[in-house]
Amino acid sequence: MRSGLRHYVNNWEKELNIPLLEKSADKPLVEYVKEAFKSLEILKPIKIKGFEYTEKASEIDINNYVFRRDKKKKRKDRFGIKSIGDDRVGRLTVHIELVLPEINPKTKCQEYKVHPISKSILIPLQDENGYYVIKGKKYYIIYQMVEKSIYNVGNRISLKSLMPVDVRRVPKTIIDINDAEYKVPLYTVVVVNRTIPAILFYMSKGIKYTLDYLNLDGIIEFKDKLPGLKNMGYLYFQLSNSCYMQVDRVAFNKHTFVKSVVAGLIHISSNRVNLNNLNDKSYWIKKLANPANYEKGLTVLKYFDRLVDVTTSNILKIPEYYKGGSYSVIKWVMQHFNDLRLKDNNDINNKRLRCNETISALLTTKFSERLKRVISLGEKATADNYLEIFRYPGDILIQQMQSSGILRYDDEVNDMSIWSKLKETTKGPHAMGEKNSNGVGIKVRDIHPSMLGNIDIIVCGNSDPGTSRTLSPFAKIQGLHFDASTEPSDFYYKISKEMHEKYKQKGEISIMVEFDNPSDFYKYISELDKFNNENVSISGTSREGHYDVVLGRTIDMDDSSKPQTINLAKKKYNENGEVEEEEGESDNG
Repeated sequence: MRSGLRHYVNNWEKELNIPLLEKSADKPLVEYVKEAFKSLEILKPIKIKGFEYTEKASEIDINNYVFRRDKKKKRKDRFGIKSIGDDRVGRLTVHIELVLPEINPKTKCQEYKVHPISKSILIPLQDENGYYVIKGKKYYIIYQMVEKSIYNVGNRISLKSLMPVDVRRVPKTIIDINDAEYKVPLYTVVVVNRTIPAILFYMSKGIKYTLDYLNLDGIIEFKDKLPGLKNMGYLYFQLSNSCYMQVDRVAFNKHTFVKSVVAGLIHISSNRVNLNNLNDKSYWIKKLANPANYEKGLTVLKYFDRLVDVTTSNILKIPEYYKGGSYSVIKWVMQHFNDLRLKDNNDINNKRLRCNETISALLTTKFSERLKRVISLGEKATADNYLEIFRYPGDILIQQMQSSGILRYDDEVNDMSIWSKLKETTKGPHAMGEKNSNGVGIKVRDIHPSMLGNIDIIVCGNSDPGTSRTLSPFAKIQGLHFDASTEPSDFYYKISKEMHEKYKQKGEISIMVEFDNPSDFYKYISELDKFNNENVSISGTSREGHYDVVLGRTIDMDDSSKPQTINLAKKKYNENGEVEEEEGESDNG
């Protein structure tokens, strides 16, 4: 019998989720730290020029990065302290440039001075078994379960990032020129503890940019007076005595997002609005502040720009088209608000795991506090204020890890330590119960049906099994996601098809991007956007029509000094699908 054991086949062995045990799906900690530094570039004076990273112990002296505060002592009582602890760390050196205006004392003129900075930070290293060695002791970090993208509360959708992003929906009633009433949503964003209409942030770049960026060009237009013969295909709303808004009736009735933009434009408009100041950026920037003030409005814009950091953009399961920062992410939320509101916050398929990202979140929080101080100063911020962002001890990450409680001391003495690698919690940085674990709701503490098969419900706490648990070694997890599918993001794809059909019925020619599904559509649109500038407007629809857009690259994409050239080839097909005529043109950007 013993001789036959080696031939025994365990069918469950192939079901083991080895990447989950080894945490191989997680990125190295140093990559998350780099993203945290890149998030500082939301302040225009800060430019990250590059990184240098080494794990060679012979090149790293920990004593150079440990800051100590000693009480004043007489010289004879002073003595040096040298750390000799067995720490396994790497060193990341960040090269930064601060470009700040200064007054030349001789010429009394304003000049820009470059302040080069090189700052190093120690990065804890994991061994082959996933343990950190800090001050000679072995620690490990457990998984943290957080939202896959967003969570919803009432009429609010929130996204955890550098700062919490809250998009709220407020009901509003608007009236057209025929006195017809429409109940529509108005989206707002919480910035600097103030609730501001989301449309104002886009209007800070003018109405032309707003409509183009929100994919509503051709759907909403503006007139200085009403046409004598009104087109029944449009709705008309009065903004002022000299400005009227013309909206495509079909798009307005079909899409909630179109209604919300119309409601937003009416909400922020006064009787002073006309066709000229619709494109006046300063006019709308002033309105961001209360009371209206241009400088304070710019400060609010800076806060808005820093809402979404690099790490958050990267982990979101949305097309690259929507990953351009705060403006893009909030546009995605507003365009798909109804679909996102249907999500069950407690469903495990709407969650993801993170490990090294949890550590970098501690650094991001510190940066956020320092950024807030600089932004609040506005134009009064000096070089010392900016330099204060980078005045931190080299071992700040290790200090934060030890004080936050995310580390677990390795006190395992048996050979079943494998289970410690599967421990998971919903508590921790940027999560519910971060400040007070007693505030976690009963629904979160309970077991959700979707956890079956993913969570070992036998190995969990008695009082709050929904917050501290053990993952099943057979969990079907894709990378760090329980469900790696893309979030709802088909608005632009659908409305582009509709607009193409509209132009087709009117006998107008439109160039379209030929793809049958949203995924390929957004990939191509993102590629085209790299070539977009003020003189070239690019849009797309699905595969139904007679024209293709063919993009020819004639430059090195990495060399911004060379002019960019777009080659557009129009192809017209007959009824048999054969090319009738072909013409090419190029636009130099």
